[in-house]
Amino acid sequence: MRVFSCYDLLTLITHVVVSTEPEIQAAAVVFRLGEHDRRALADFARELADSGYRVGGMVQLAYFDDEGRRTHIDSVDLATGDHVMINQPSRLFPDGKECTLDTAALADAGAPLRRALNDRPDLVIAEKFGEQERVGEGLADDILNVIAEGLPILVLVPEPDLARWREVTGGEIAELPCEAGALRRWWLDRTTGIAHGTLENGDQFLETTTVLPQVREDVFDFFADVENLQRITPPELAFQILTPTPVAIGEGAIIDFRLRLFGVPFRWRTRIVQWQPADQFIDEQIRGPYGSWRHLHTFVECEAGTRMTDRVEYRLPFQPFGSIALPLVRRQLDRIFRYRASTIRQLLAGDGGLQS
Repeated sequence: MRVFSCYDLLTLITHVVVSTEPEIQAAAVVFRLGEHDRRALADFARELADSGYRVGGMVQLAYFDDEGRRTHIDSVDLATGDHVMINQPSRLFPDGKECTLDTAALADAGAPLRRALNDRPDLVIAEKFGEQERVGEGLADDILNVIAEGLPILVLVPEPDLARWREVTGGEIAELPCEAGALRRWWLDRTTGIAHGTLENGDQFLETTTVLPQVREDVFDFFADVENLQRITPPELAFQILTPTPVAIGEGAIIDFRLRLFGVPFRWRTRIVQWQPADQFIDEQIRGPYGSWRHLHTFVECEAGTRMTDRVEYRLPFQPFGSIALPLVRRQLDRIFRYRASTIRQLLAGDGGLQS
């Protein structure tokens, strides 16, 4: 049975030292002309603001005359509501088919993005990645600075500019269609509430809640199938069930897994110490990477369906030195539980069944 060694602890500490850059929380909202309504992004910003979230950044607002000709485009500061006119029809094409960009005004239009670095709103929106940004001008630096700071940001990227966007950002940023449902799913995944803390005995805890539109019996049955654990675990963990399946789950059941954590391969043996169908169950680590691990799963009916709460109480190995790795461990657990919540929603709820 593989257990953590001092070498593994040094590996974790190394990860803590080198993993100091903020987590990327950006997504490109890909706009396809004739297929998407670009107003979806501004509407989503308004929806979040109406729900009490702090939204910063900018969107664009086009104005038209009585004959349907575009007269000008404003950049709108989402935090203050201030408008900055960034282009208007060219003198050569007064019908609005060609516009003249005001580069000086464009610098002012980037002010909401720069201010977000200090204000740190819940979400930043940049409805502009076009001709200027393709060549590293316009709002390009402001957008990249927000991404590098680790702030959640959605950037509208027209489909013809997508290849250049990928070059500029390294091609590792999520891409969403410019549709209300996709924006809501992304936000729901990003804001899965995860609380961390320290208990009186020095152990750590994590608690998170996910609301699903299914009845609690169906949600519980999903977890009663051990093979689903592999489906809801991030692929980088290389999770593999070693116990022959199907596994009869119930109080006293013991299950063996193999996975990789921070690049270190190990086995994990867990025991189900409590099993109350449709209500709750508890699994405890017998052997594995943690000094101790106790995971309580509860399922409660709510108006939207089922409120599923996970509470994990754990102790890092090799105390007190193991505490050095705590920031990275919490960050990794956030990744695991956010992936888990997102995947469960997809498997159980489908595209149309998300609840906030």
